[in-house]
Amino acid sequence: MITVYLDFIFIKEFIFEDIDEDEENDENNQLNNTNDNENRKRSILTVTCHAARHSNYFYWNGYCLILLITLVSFCIFSIPPHFTGNRIQISCTLLLTSITFRWIVNRSLPTISYLTSMDKYAIMCIFILIILCIWHAMLGSLIYLSIPDLRVTQDMWLAYIDQWVFMSAISIFIVIHIVLLTWLYLVPLKHRRQMAKKDFEYRQSISKEKKTLNYTLLSI
Repeated sequence: MITVYLDFIFIKEFIFEDIDEDEENDENNQLNNTNDNENRKRSILTVTCHAARHSNYFYWNGYCLILLITLVSFCIFSIPPHFTGNRIQISCTLLLTSITFRWIVNRSLPTISYLTSMDKYAIMCIFILIILCIWHAMLGSLIYLSIPDLRVTQDMWLAYIDQWVFMSAISIFIVIHIVLLTWLYLVPLKHRRQMAKKDFEYRQSISKEKKTLNYTLLSI
């Protein structure tokens, strides 16, 4: 009798029915077989399968497009601060675009009970857009309360604060992506490199076996 154990890596959740009943029946069968023949030997075959999606599609159609949408939000700082309505309008449009894009991407993927790295990245970018929208609204309130003519010039303190917020936001955004790229290279892509190495070694062993073995061609 050969027992096969399947160990699927990166599959987080399984739903099985009648597990207890199957295990109980197996235990009863093993007890009966043990009583019949105590010295009976059994073969065990362990199979490990590494399943991974092709990542190029998600890098270009997921990460890249979300990155571009979020980068455009930093261009809003080129609009003068006293045009608060235009800033908020463009920021909200980009926010709705990012949410809609994430919804469309999720429709093309299987439903799972956990967040993937692309889901976490998309949610992070959505929060960045929300924070920028809040800042533009706060800036508009400060302009309304502090400046009578509602016009901000370059030498005003609100203009300096707006520039400081822009530099801080873009710096944090760059640092986050450096950390993200480092994590992608060291963690997810590490498994792919290991599997590619094993696949290369396996192909080499197969080619060596083909050279050492003698084949007889049969013509029918």
